[in-house]
Amino acid sequence: RTAFMTGRYPARTPVGLKEPLDWTAEDYKTGLSPETPSLPALLRKAGYHTRLIGKWHLGFMPAFGPLANGFDSFFGYLGGGIDHISHTDPAGRPDLYQDDSLVYRKGYLTDIFAEEAIRFLHGKQQQPFFLSIQFSAPHWPWQERGDKAYPKGNSRWKEGGSPKKYARMVAQMDEAIGRIMDALQETGLDSNTLVVFTSDNGGERYSDMGGLKERKFVLWEGGIRVPSIACWPGRIGAGQTSAQPVIHMDWAAVFLTIAGATPDPASPLDGMDILPILQAPGRLVVRLPGA
Repeated sequence: RTAFMTGRYPARTPVGLKEPLDWTAEDYKTGLSPETPSLPALLRKAGYHTRLIGKWHLGFMPAFGPLANGFDSFFGYLGGGIDHISHTDPAGRPDLYQDDSLVYRKGYLTDIFAEEAIRFLHGKQQQPFFLSIQFSAPHWPWQERGDKAYPKGNSRWKEGGSPKKYARMVAQMDEAIGRIMDALQETGLDSNTLVVFTSDNGGERYSDMGGLKERKFVLWEGGIRVPSIACWPGRIGAGQTSAQPVIHMDWAAVFLTIAGATPDPASPLDGMDILPILQAPGRLVVRLPGA
């Protein structure tokens, strides 16, 4: 998460050394600082509207929040997980925000995030935009549309669930993404918009990692190798695959390049622009230390 938002190795920042942040007094003192040039801040400087919908998990305090780090607007939650029904944290505290203010919505969070994204896309766009949608599903607690919220104060979120429930959570997220893609087509934005789908880590408990060893929190391939799908009609050919190893900070480099944004000289990117590889999947690049 830090790598994506900064385009740099996470260990270069205090929050990157700590993540994932937990709901502790100590971790409330840490977060992504505006002193670190962020992807949204650099894009905003280049004339882009920047909006985050969904998970932040890079700081609980306003000084470390999305608005302090380059996002013009934010709708989502600050912690590492959230009850998909009640929109509260493991201690039962509300954690759904519109910018810096708590808001209360009824409904399944996956659907709510999709509705927010669709509403934004159907709005009048006065400038180019960077829209980061970070769904809560299929992160624990394992809840699907129509389930009940966990009792207040019941933080045993990692218990329960089932492979079938997990699959339905993924399917409902897929439906939400489909609706967002439909909105891009309906508004005529699809041909001029790069859409990237990926995950921040390997699966957990009910996930099928396709034969890869281990899962989330482990440095075997099952913990770090995830799907990465890009769609840009007319610019990236459909149905192609690449064996190029990619890391999240590379996507930050791609977005900055496309936007004509200039990285801060004091914080040079560690990520590399992989757009030429997306457009010619047979090409492979070796990442050199320090390059």
